[in-house]
Amino acid sequence: MNIVHGLRFDNLRGDIYGGLTAAVVVLPLALAFGVASGAGPVAGLYGAIFVGIFAHIPEARRCPDCLSALSAALQDLNINPGQGLARPLHESAARMEVIVADITTLDVDAIVNAANESLLGGGGVDGAIHTAAGPGLLKECQKLGGCPTGEAKITGGYDLPASTVIHTVGPIWQGGGAGEDDLLAACYRRSLELALAEGLRTIAFPAISTGVYRFPPARASRIAVETVATFLASTRGIDRVIFCCFGEASAAHHDAALDELAPS
Repeated sequence: MNIVHGLRFDNLRGDIYGGLTAAVVVLPLALAFGVASGAGPVAGLYGAIFVGIFAHIPEARRCPDCLSALSAALQDLNINPGQGLARPLHESAARMEVIVADITTLDVDAIVNAANESLLGGGGVDGAIHTAAGPGLLKECQKLGGCPTGEAKITGGYDLPASTVIHTVGPIWQGGGAGEDDLLAACYRRSLELALAEGLRTIAFPAISTGVYRFPPARASRIAVETVATFLASTRGIDRVIFCCFGEASAAHHDAALDELAPS
């Protein structure tokens, strides 16, 4: 039995759920105060939570360990204090940029490799990254056991300027009826999730699946930009996402997709 200042931890944790319910009552006022004071709506949200908790549980005000119970309750409810309220997608555009460059030359925390399911190298961007990174990358990839389409795995960057390579496997275009859109979106989302988990704040993507996998470039660009924008709108853990295009045509598609995020 886990005891916190004479209280069973499980009981305290149950009371915390009651406190969270109580917080809903003061939430509108707290949000308004957060905005008016310049602290922002996120500060108002967490202010409401803490007011609800400490008003609902008198013992909590005397309990130095109650914050750990609060943290556990928040995690169970999928509330992450490290993430703010979701912001409009067009605000994410400020953290995205489109360039035409060789992705292997970028000095960022992570570059994304458009890999095949073996993760053992191939043509295009995949081959270029393996060549620039040196043999150490292949040796590490050989230990990963491949990667399914739509998923991602992470390795070191070896001889690359980037410290990390995130390998993701894009879908082969089959006409659009085989779930290609969802799989491509998953590539971007899973790569960003790995970057966030590893504390990687700057990440560069190639135009996944638009080469030999024949995914229509304009369609792929919209999926890429919308997926990244949605992800960035819900987290502050990533500072900058670069869409690193091999040519001007690809860059134009990404720029057009970014323009579509602008408020009407």
